[in-house]
Amino acid sequence: MFLTREQYLRVPPNWCAGKGACWEMMVDMWLSEEWIQRHNLCRERRLLMQGAPHHQGSRGLPEYRDAWSGSHENQECNDFQTYCMAHKGRATSDVSYNPADPPEAYSNPSVHTRITEYTEMGKALHGEHMGSGHPAPF
Repeated sequence: MFLTREQYLRVPPNWCAGKGACWEMMVDMWLSEEWIQRHNLCRERRLLMQGAPHHQGSRGLPEYRDAWSGSHENQECNDFQTYCMAHKGRATSDVSYNPADPPEAYSNPSVHTRITEYTEMGKALHGEHMGSGHPAPF
């Protein structure tokens, strides 16, 4: 699964061109025993997941939000809604945020638990209807 140090160093990615020392440091980190152990533990945990962790691909939440908005008549959504939808389907699919959605609506049911806990904490701290500047529409 891993290349040798020499193999990694022969093929630096385009985004690291001209930054050989940086690339060497990254490769050395990936080949360290500590990183390999952490990588393997995380891999084992991911393999135990019941579904996909999310549907963002390599996009960050802002890019997912922009893609979702662009494919849904430029509708707006906040970061919390974006997080929820990224765990339901691709940005170009027919996904939307609904606080009443059951665990089965998400690609990984554990996400529903996190969303529920977050919204309950938000309601406890800020009341049933939060004002602007808060990440979730309670």
